[in-house]
Amino acid sequence: MNKKVFPLLPLVLLALLLALWTGWIRLGWQFPVTKGVADHGALMVGSFLGSLVILERAVVLKKLWSYTIPAVNLLSLPLFLSGYPVAAYTCLVAGSMGLMLIFWLLLQRQSDASMWVMLCGAACWLVGNSLLLIHNLYPMAVFWWLLFLLLTISGERLELTRFLPVSIKQKSLLYAALLICVVGVLMPYHSSGRWILGAGIIGTALWLLQFDIARKTAKKEGLTAFGGRALLLGYGWLLVCGALLFSYDWLPLMYDAVLHAFFLGFVFSMIFAHGPVILPAVAGITIKPYHSLLYLPLLLLQASLALRVGADVFVWIEWRKWSGILSGVAILLYFTGIVLILIHEQSKRNAKMVA
Repeated sequence: MNKKVFPLLPLVLLALLLALWTGWIRLGWQFPVTKGVADHGALMVGSFLGSLVILERAVVLKKLWSYTIPAVNLLSLPLFLSGYPVAAYTCLVAGSMGLMLIFWLLLQRQSDASMWVMLCGAACWLVGNSLLLIHNLYPMAVFWWLLFLLLTISGERLELTRFLPVSIKQKSLLYAALLICVVGVLMPYHSSGRWILGAGIIGTALWLLQFDIARKTAKKEGLTAFGGRALLLGYGWLLVCGALLFSYDWLPLMYDAVLHAFFLGFVFSMIFAHGPVILPAVAGITIKPYHSLLYLPLLLLQASLALRVGADVFVWIEWRKWSGILSGVAILLYFTGIVLILIHEQSKRNAKMVA
């Protein structure tokens, strides 16, 4: 067990739980209200997802001081709960600056195009957090957060193409698609910006579907196949996200559909795919937990999100509320399953050692 990471993991889990809780309240469920309801997006993207990314990279950097960066980022959680959102936004700004520093130091060890892409992603997170701190307007920040996770995940997948016959010219197509996404966010959203962003997202999704190693791993067995299939589902939702950006004018709830196709469909499918490998590695555990029952939360997530997008298109308010509950249940089932499998595998290992 990584003793530097272990004290931070309960806060990461609490950030996820609070993000889900506030999301349910925003959908209309009459649950006890917390002071963080207005900051559902910052809790999910910043306090939870951002902290996970920082922890993962701090483990790679292997510097004791680097663990203070996720700790500062996670300090946003009690500040949101205490009703101090500006102070919480400041912690997220500090966290994103720290992530940029980690990537910069990793680049000094090995300059790699994929690492540069992820550094640009951290810079986008910093821009989004800074805009939220200065203007307190989520629409100014949210698509910079989208770029943060899109560039981070694309950089990680690009890193794995070293095992595939992907040429420099083919990689340049991904760089071009990601650049188009950045240009789209820089331009006014309610004019041509969202169409350019949509085109870039579609281009990125098509590249990942064509060149990512997931096409090969999905045909394997066990954990390898599970990860590959979850990745392909995520790329499908990324494609849907890009397409939805072109239909914004005539569907009233498309803003919600676009954001959740990306953050739930794409990002959480990536988490489901990588979780059995990345989460134990971050925690310093050598076991890679997997059981075929993990397909249950994965498929529930896909079905619940399809219901949400459908409810957004046809303005089915009640179905929209239930879709949020089902998505949250899928996420909780997944993480609970990972923990239970880890406990079971560790007990089996201990029993063998005693025998």
